[in-house]
Amino acid sequence: MDDQMETDADVQVVLEENVEVPDEEDKIRILDYEMNYLATNLEKSTMFVMSDGLCVERLFLNELLTHSSHEKLILILNLDEYETLYFIEELKSVKADIEPRNAGMIVKRERLYVSGGAVFIKSQPLIMDILQGVLDPQKIKAVFVYNCGSVHKNDNIVHAIQRIKTTNPGCWIKLFTDNVRSLYYNQSLPTLQSFYDSFRLKNVEFGCRFSDDIRECLDTNKLAISAFEYKLSKEASVIYENLVEQLIRESNTLTTIVTQYYKFEKNEEDGAYYCLHRRTGLEAALHAKSATLEPQHRNYLTNLKNMRLVIKGLINLDVVSLYKWMIALEEEDFVEEMRPTYWHKRPGFEFVKNKIKQMASKYNKQSVLVCDIPVKWHILEDILTEIKEIVKKEPGDILLLGNNSLICQTLLDLLKVGKENMIRSFAAKCRALFSKKDIDSISLVKPKLLWNEDDVEYFEENHFFNKNDAEKTLCAALKKSKSNKRINDIEAGPMSKMTKLNITTKEIVPSKLCIVQSTDRLTILKLLSTRKPLHIITYSPDLALTRTIEIYHALMMKEDKRIKLYTISNKEYELESYQTFVHNESKVFERYIKQFSTICPCRDEDLFQFFDQGLRVSSLKSKYPNVSITTDEETPLVILDSREFKSELPYELSKMGVTIKPLTIEVGDYVLSPDTVMERKALDDLTQSLHEGRIFKQFEGMRKFYKNCILLIESNDKFDAASRRAADPFKGQMNKYGRETKLKLCVLIRKNPQMKIIWMSSPRKSADFLYELKMGMLNPNPDKALSYKAGVIDTLPSGVTQSEAGPVKIVEEMQRVFAKIPSLGLKNIEEIMANPLIPNFKALANMKLDVLEDQYPDSKIASNELFKILNTDFRTINAE
Repeated sequence: MDDQMETDADVQVVLEENVEVPDEEDKIRILDYEMNYLATNLEKSTMFVMSDGLCVERLFLNELLTHSSHEKLILILNLDEYETLYFIEELKSVKADIEPRNAGMIVKRERLYVSGGAVFIKSQPLIMDILQGVLDPQKIKAVFVYNCGSVHKNDNIVHAIQRIKTTNPGCWIKLFTDNVRSLYYNQSLPTLQSFYDSFRLKNVEFGCRFSDDIRECLDTNKLAISAFEYKLSKEASVIYENLVEQLIRESNTLTTIVTQYYKFEKNEEDGAYYCLHRRTGLEAALHAKSATLEPQHRNYLTNLKNMRLVIKGLINLDVVSLYKWMIALEEEDFVEEMRPTYWHKRPGFEFVKNKIKQMASKYNKQSVLVCDIPVKWHILEDILTEIKEIVKKEPGDILLLGNNSLICQTLLDLLKVGKENMIRSFAAKCRALFSKKDIDSISLVKPKLLWNEDDVEYFEENHFFNKNDAEKTLCAALKKSKSNKRINDIEAGPMSKMTKLNITTKEIVPSKLCIVQSTDRLTILKLLSTRKPLHIITYSPDLALTRTIEIYHALMMKEDKRIKLYTISNKEYELESYQTFVHNESKVFERYIKQFSTICPCRDEDLFQFFDQGLRVSSLKSKYPNVSITTDEETPLVILDSREFKSELPYELSKMGVTIKPLTIEVGDYVLSPDTVMERKALDDLTQSLHEGRIFKQFEGMRKFYKNCILLIESNDKFDAASRRAADPFKGQMNKYGRETKLKLCVLIRKNPQMKIIWMSSPRKSADFLYELKMGMLNPNPDKALSYKAGVIDTLPSGVTQSEAGPVKIVEEMQRVFAKIPSLGLKNIEEIMANPLIPNFKALANMKLDVLEDQYPDSKIASNELFKILNTDFRTINAE
C-alpha cells in the first residue's frame, strides 16, 4: 500500500509539471495591425470601423487594458448583459491594474466614480448622475461606446457624451463597431460627418480585410481551409427555384408598397438579388415601425421571413423535419379578410409543401420507405473520419459550428445514433406523413457513432455567461476529474516511469468535440481562448466566422500550432450569399473611405447654453409685474420624471439651453411651472393607457395639485403627414381597436374639460413648442413637485392633526369600493380612508358603534348604517 501511495505521489508531481503554463501565455498577444491602431490613437477621440469578424472585441479589450488605472475613470456604454460579463471576465483574467466594475443595479454610484478604472454603465443612469451632480464630468478620462452603429443621434449616449465634452473637452471618445453596414444605413446618423459632429471625433480607423496591413498579417501564414461544396438534387432544385421566384415577387410587392405608401427611399440593397439572403434595408425600416403598420403589410414581412427560413431549411435540414415545419406554418391562425396576404394560404405554398412531401415519402421497388439523407450529413461524416485519424497522432479539440439551436441539436443527435437511424427517428415523429407500417419498413441499423458520445459537448447560447450552466459545467468537470483513476506504475527506474506517464497522459485527455451555434459569438471566442481547438468545422459558410478563425490562426501560429478549417457549403445558395456579403461590405467601406477624405473637423460647440435671457426676463416681467425676477429665473427650468430619459425629448430640450432637473415624481412627467404639469404619451403608450385606464388615474392626480394640465401626444415621426399618405394616428395595431380607442379618448376629454391636448409629430417639434411656452412661465419648485403624491388625500378627520396622520396614500380601487356602500358620501369616504385608526376593512368592521360615532360625530346616521351593514348576519337574511 505504501508503495502504491508513493507511486501516486510521483505521478501527481509529473502531471503538474506537464500542465504548467508559461508566464508568456497569461499575457494578451497583440497582432501587428492591432498594435498600430492602439499606438496611433492612444489619446485621441477615434472611431474604429472593422470588417465583420475581425475581432473588434480584441481591440476593445486592449484599449480598456491600456487605460485601466486608478488615475483614469473610463466609462463603457452600449453593451448588453452578456457582453458586459464577457469583458469583465476577460479584464480580470489578464489582471488589469484595477478590477473593472459593473454599475448594473447599484443605486449609489459615487464610490465607483471616485476610485477610477473601467466602469460599465447604462446611458440612462449616467445622464441622470451628470445632471444631478453625482458625477463630475471633469473626472472622466475616456468614454468607450461598443457597437456604435446601433446608436442614434438623440440617444442618451449622445446626450451624455456631448454634456461631458462640453464640460471636459480633453475627454477621449472611443467608438467601436464591426458592422459597417448598420453604420452606413443608420437613418439617424446617415453620414460619417454626422458621427464626427455627434461624438466630437478627431479620427476614424478603417480595419477592412483587404487593407494592406491586415492582409499582410493574416496572409503571411495562411489558414488552411478544406471547402466541401455540393449542388442540390433535381427535386430540391425545383423547390428552390420556385421559392426564389416567390420570394422575389413578394419582395417587389413590398418594395412598391413601402416606397409609394410609406414614402421610404429605396437603396441598392433593396433589389431582388439581395433579398434572397437577408432582410433588406426597406424591410428593416418597416420592421422598426411594425407597431404602426397596416396588418396586411406586416403579413408581407412575415411571408418574406418564412420563405427565407424554408430555403435555409431545404439546404440544412432533412426533408421530414422541413415538412413538419410546413404543416405547423399552415395551421397558423389567419384573418379571412386578409387571406391573400398570407403565404401559407396561397397556391405557391401548397406547391412547395407537396414537393417536399414527395421527397420525404419516396419508396423503392420493394415498397420500402426511402427518405433522402441530407448531403451535408454525408460530408460531415467524411470530415470527422478524417479528423479521427489526425487526432490519434496530434490530439486536439474540435469545434463544430451549427447555424442555430435546432441545427446544433440535430448534429448532437446525429453524432450519437448515425444518419440512418436519425431519419427513422424523424419519420416516427411525423405521423401526418407516415404510418406505423412505413416507419417499421425502415430498417433499424446498428448505431454508427460519428464520435465518442462521452467526448461530445453542446454549449447552449451564452453558456459561459449563464450562471446555472457555468455551475453545472464546473461540477461535471470536477466530478469527472475525481473519477479518473491513475494507472499504477510498476517498480522501475525514474526514466521508465516518466516515459510511461507521458503515454498515459495522452490517453486521459481525449479530443473533445464542442458543438456551438455560429451566431453565439461570445461563447465561440471563449472556447477559442480556453479549449484552443485545432480543427474547426462550419456547417454553413460564414464570413464573420472565417475571419475570426483567421485571427485565431494568426495568434496560434505564435505557438507554432496550425489550425485547419473545414467548410460545408451549397453552391446555389450559401456560396452566393457568402460572395454577396463580401461584395456589399467592400462597397460600403469604399464609400466611407471616400467620405473620410472630405470630412470636416468637428467644432467643439458650447451646447446646452441658453442665450435668450433678455427676452425671457422681459416676458416674465410683463406677465408677472408683481413678482421679482431673480437670476435663477433667467434660465428656464423643467422638472421631469427620471423615467422620461427613455424618450428623446429631454435631450432636445437640453440642446436649447433649458435646464433639466430629473426627479422621481409621482404626478405628471414634466413640471413646467408652479401651476402647470404635462403628461407625455407616445402613440402606442397612449392607446395602451386608455384601454388599461391608467391615464384616467394619472389625470385625477394632476388635477388635484395643478391648475393647468397638458397631454402631449408624440408620434415620433411615425405618422408625419409629410412622409406618409393619409396619416391616421390609429393605424396599425391600434386599428383593430381604433373605434374603441377614440371613444375612450373622448371620455377622457369630457371628464377633464380643462385639459389641453397637444399633438406633435416628433420630439424636436415638442421641444420647440415647450421652449416657446417656457419663455413666459416661472420655474417650478422642486420640493413641491416631490411632495405631491398620487393617491394622497388632503382632507383629515376632525380631531386628527397633520403631524399625527402624516401623508396618507390610498388605493383608488378601494375608494371605488367604498363608493358603492349606501349612505356614504364622498366626504364620509375621505374621512374614513384618511383616519390612521382605520388602516383596512378589518379594523373598520371590528369597531364598536359608540367608537364609530365618536370618530364621526357629524355623521351619526351614516355611522349607524355602516355599522349595520358590516355586522348584519347575511345567513339570517338568506334564511328568511
